[in-house]
Amino acid sequence: MIGLLLKDFYSLTKSLKIFVVVFLIYGVMSFTNGEGALLTFVIVLIAMMIPVTVLGLDEKDQWDVFALTMPVNATMMVAEKFLLMLVCCVIGIGGGTAVTILFATAGGQIDMGAIMETAIPSIAIVVVYNSVLFPIVYRFGADRGRIVSMVVIMVPAVLFMMLEKQGMFPDLSVFFAWFTATGWKLCVVIFPAMLIVSFLLSLHIYQKKEW
Repeated sequence: MIGLLLKDFYSLTKSLKIFVVVFLIYGVMSFTNGEGALLTFVIVLIAMMIPVTVLGLDEKDQWDVFALTMPVNATMMVAEKFLLMLVCCVIGIGGGTAVTILFATAGGQIDMGAIMETAIPSIAIVVVYNSVLFPIVYRFGADRGRIVSMVVIMVPAVLFMMLEKQGMFPDLSVFFAWFTATGWKLCVVIFPAMLIVSFLLSLHIYQKKEW
């Protein structure tokens, strides 16, 4: 499993320049504002894009055809992508927090509350997005999977904007108060369940594929 993870990180060197440029742009913006919440958000969102980027690279290089000739099975191949997503989340929130502290040593302010208010929803987005995206990509391929996932995700996004425009969506401060008191308990149940369902569905699709 560790070997598969290392392979994915080595594959990402092809996209490293893009990620570095995005990081530097938002890093300058965050430093100018004197806080790192924005950069934390961007780092976590980059983490959101990494798993599907790797899936696209694997598909292009026909990695799975080669990998399945080695002592790995379908369960390991699919599970590693979910593990990669979780590792990226940890790196994202850790990197964002570290950069924020670095900003503070240069004269900024550490606002851990703002960081958490940014990081927690960002990680939630990563989990939900990839839980929806993985089965779609395994079924339709990386390119078509992105298009299908955009349609799937745009529906709740449009609904959210409509509710917000009609004043039917609670203020973010109210949402965070609810989340701190009760919402996190639901997430402890919902997110693992979502990941398990997504994993089982992805594994089923992967096992049915003809390489």
